[in-house]
Amino acid sequence: MLAGHGGVFALTLLLILTTTGLFFVFDCPYLARKLTLAIPIIAAILFFFVMSCLLQTSFTDPGILPRATVCEAAALEKQIDCCVGSGVAGHWGRLPNLSLLHPSSFLLRSDMATCTPQGFPVCG
Repeated sequence: MLAGHGGVFALTLLLILTTTGLFFVFDCPYLARKLTLAIPIIAAILFFFVMSCLLQTSFTDPGILPRATVCEAAALEKQIDCCVGSGVAGHWGRLPNLSLLHPSSFLLRSDMATCTPQGFPVCG
């Protein structure tokens, strides 16, 4: 929900309500008389849209983002090691050999889980 940031939510709500209230009290009557009645209508629609988005994002649980399994992490490390090469890992100034970055090297293949580098478990 608010995750301990209720003060930020209250400040945001206060600022939106205050500026919108000032707009509807002072500016809207003049603009509706001198220009068109569409300005207060559009402003009201935008206000309700902004408030609905604010309330939806504040009170909606984002859920749990799943982490990669051990097998998926091992396969990803294997792909990174194969594509980048062993000489680039410790040197910030060098770029990987781009000829190694073939599109087929990024596909998750079933044989990658069985070919494990050092320290990774064998996933069948």
